[in-house]
Amino acid sequence: MAQISFDAIPETTNEGNQQNGVDFFNLKNDGDEAIVRIMHDTTASFNIFTVHDNVTVGGKRRKVNCIRDPHEGTDRCPLCASGMGIVNRIFINMLQYTQNQQGQIEAKPVVWERSLSYATRLKNLIDEYGPLSECIFKIKRCGAAGSMDTTYEIFFCSPKVYRDDMYPRVDTAFSNYSALGTIILNKNYNDLMTFMQTGSFPSAPAQAESAQAPQQMSYQPKPETATVSAAPVAPAYQAPVSAPVPAAAPPMPAAPAPVAPPLDNPPWQQPGAPVANNPGRPSPRYY
Repeated sequence: MAQISFDAIPETTNEGNQQNGVDFFNLKNDGDEAIVRIMHDTTASFNIFTVHDNVTVGGKRRKVNCIRDPHEGTDRCPLCASGMGIVNRIFINMLQYTQNQQGQIEAKPVVWERSLSYATRLKNLIDEYGPLSECIFKIKRCGAAGSMDTTYEIFFCSPKVYRDDMYPRVDTAFSNYSALGTIILNKNYNDLMTFMQTGSFPSAPAQAESAQAPQQMSYQPKPETATVSAAPVAPAYQAPVSAPVPAAAPPMPAAPAPVAPPLDNPPWQQPGAPVANNPGRPSPRYY
């Protein structure tokens, strides 16, 4: 999840003396003061990062970016999956004004790493004074060196005393700088997996990482097993279907022998037929 916005806050040892020409801001003793110009005009410009801040790399404790989003599961980040805790930190870009040996005022870019409560403090200053890069502030340490109860007071400085011509504004001071990739180690998923397995990060990462990118979601899921399609199987041979052959018609029954219809008049009654003597019938008598 690396860098997060100010609005996303509810959901969610110095490693060197200088990073890319940007110093760390530090007031060592009680009562120490510094004149600064805070280079943040809106909450959108806040450099808030979610990091693992207790990672030992090469014998030194380093901050490593957390690569998952607040709503994602811990399996998205190997360090989270191993149980390493995360913290949200804000890195405040400022111009610190100091006098050189000739008595001239010089502006040098510095980064002040603080807890997330300072994001609210900066927002309150913006609400009160407007764009902070147009203002001069004095920061005072209240607490002895090494004290866990140290606090810092931030005072607004009158422009009548701290004039812009004496304390110039340098808008390009942080144009080529990001805490991600310098103070915070910017690693991708494969790098974090290598660290969990070997205790060190690869010297030549598989992919280039841009230290200037405000956020890099480098999670790469484990490669899935490639799916090999089965070779096409030829369909079983099927004989072509021919047109159905109609069954032979059953033989017609033999025509019955013709039967002579009964005669309405037997031969002996046919007109003009000779009448034979019929002993069973009387012969006609003529008178």
